[in-house]
Amino acid sequence: MKKQTPIDEIMQHPEVKSRTEALEDDQVRFSAFLVNNSIMDGNVVITDLRDKTDVPRGNRFLVYTLFQDANVSARIFDGINNTTVVALGNSIFNRTCQTDVGKLLAEYGGGGHAGAGTAQFPSAEAAPQLQEIIECLKDAG
Repeated sequence: MKKQTPIDEIMQHPEVKSRTEALEDDQVRFSAFLVNNSIMDGNVVITDLRDKTDVPRGNRFLVYTLFQDANVSARIFDGINNTTVVALGNSIFNRTCQTDVGKLLAEYGGGGHAGAGTAQFPSAEAAPQLQEIIECLKDAG
């Protein structure tokens, strides 16, 4: 394709069209997946991906449009070597979260910055630490 090819023509290219359709299909599946695998706990939307296989691709910010009362998200998933990972992120729409998640997760051996961060724990010991983190997020709003 030329550098001056109109966007409509680019979107009709077989490879672009195929990838676009696949992403659109995944986005629909990802939305349903989030609804079925996420819960609200106060102001925190928690998505638990542990033991999940074949997770559809999708925009990580979609969770904030599906759970509009959430001002922070916690995504929990299996790490390597029998670890559990928690990834926190402040909502890009509801900007009322007062927690510096990077600082919070640094207390658990992880880190990040004010708006996002991760930590990991041995899976056998993860449950109480995850609950503490969620409670901190709820308490601080």
